Parts: sequence; structure tokens; C-alpha cells
Amino acid sequence: MTAAPKHIELIARALIVRDRRVLTCREIGQHHCSLPGGHIDPGEAAATALSRELAEEAGLGDAHVGACLLVQEHRFDQRGKPKHELNMVFHVEPPERLGPGCPPIAALEPKLSFAWVAISDLGDANLLPAEYAGWLASGVDLDKTCWQSSPAPR
Repeated sequence: MTAAPKHIELIARALIVRDRRVLTCREIGQHHCSLPGGHIDPGEAAATALSRELAEEAGLGDAHVGACLLVQEHRFDQRGKPKHELNMVFHVEPPERLGPGCPPIAALEPKLSFAWVAISDLGDANLLPAEYAGWLASGVDLDKTCWQSSPAPR
């Protein structure tokens, strides 16, 4: 059995959907993607953390952070070390200045890239946590918060 992680990471993530496509974030050189967002600092509200991360990483600090749609517990091994995350996924409306459709989003951090991925292709894009793809494919209820938990790695 894998050793227990030393702490639980709190992460705020953005669900930005346009034309049945989801904005995803990928660290250069990695074979998986995630929803945009990042760590919540001590004393920081989750929605505030998400606005800060969107501004720092994608220049989208003026996006509207709405309701929390999903709290997802994710336990996994990363480079041989146990990790434990609580991801809070918020509905986010992109700023009007982006215009219609799915315009390219330029990463402000050189280690990142952003892409719009069709909901039906999220599994092939290796969106992590993997449970997100099924949750999104089933249709997200914007008026309801959900909970998911992945099994602990063995």
C-alpha cells in the first residue's frame, strides 16, 4: 500500500464551456490535461484563488467565477509520491472581450498551454482527474453541486 500523503492540497478549477468545448490546461511535456486553476493559498477564498490563477496563467482575471459545481477528491501517485487533492470546480463565464466561439487562449506562464477540447474528446485528451470526462459527458447541472471521490492508489 502507498504511504499516506503529508497534506491535502486544495485546488480551485474553472469549468469554461463554449460550443460543447471545454477549456483545458496542459503543462508542456505532460501527456495529460486538467481544468484551468490552481492551489488555494491559506486564508484565501476558493473563488478568489481561481480568479487569481486565471489572471496569472491565462490573463482571464476578468472572467466571472460562478457557483461551485463539483467537489472532487483525487488520490494518486505522482512521480512515486502519494498525492491527495480536493478540487473545487467552479462554473466560469469567460470575459465578453474574448468574443464568440473558442478563441485561442495564450498562456502567460511558459510551462503551460491551453486548448479547447470537445466534451466527447476529453477522455482521449487524458483529462485528469479522469472522472471529469464522465461527469461532463453526462451533462452538468449548473444548479447543483456534486461530490466525487477516486479510490486510493494501491
